[in-house]
Amino acid sequence: MASNVSKRESRNDFSIYGVFRFTAYIICSFALYSGNLEIAGLAFGFGASLGFIRRISRIWE
Repeated sequence: MASNVSKRESRNDFSIYGVFRFTAYIICSFALYSGNLEIAGLAFGFGASLGFIRRISRIWE
């Protein structure tokens, strides 16, 4: 039972994927606000791709 709790806690550690993904979504929101749809699309695609890569890497763990 204790190992299950430690596994759960270790999965919620600080992640560099999360930082880059959050930054990409912030850039996307500013680009949408300013009307620059090309930058917004690139930032949103980058953030979504990072989320997908993170999900795949967690499946393979």
